Amino acid sequence: MSIGCRSCSVNISRDYDFFFREYPRHIIIDEAQEAPELFRHLRGVIDAKRHEKGRFILTGSNYPELLQNASDSLAGRIAIVEIGTLKMNEVLRQPLPPFYRIFEQPLTSDTLDYLKNNQNAVTQNSLQSLSTSGQVVNLR
Repeated sequence: MSIGCRSCSVNISRDYDFFFREYPRHIIIDEAQEAPELFRHLRGVIDAKRHEKGRFILTGSNYPELLQNASDSLAGRIAIVEIGTLKMNEVLRQPLPPFYRIFEQPLTSDTLDYLKNNQNAVTQNSLQSLSTSGQVVNLR
């Protein structure tokens, strides 16, 4: 369920009590930070069946806001797992470009200087190697 999804068949924010009665477990709520009041309602739902673990997964793209809302209302009731975003090579199931081998070794001042001095070239080469069309758009 996505909090901000207008075309979804269920709009969780219309009636939290009804929603959690109808869907008491195994729920993934995406973009949870967009509905801060959700966390207050979840607190009561979790406390009512505190012995049942893992009933809800909350995700969000604004990590600081999600963390703040969750910490304020759900302290002691949640576990937080931060997951990084997928790299394009993971999406396309391709190996990483050779540039990324730089992270397999300790960073030295020479490596950092190289990265600073060649930032545009490195980014352009990495994007080029991951591009399926062979064309890369300059981003600025």
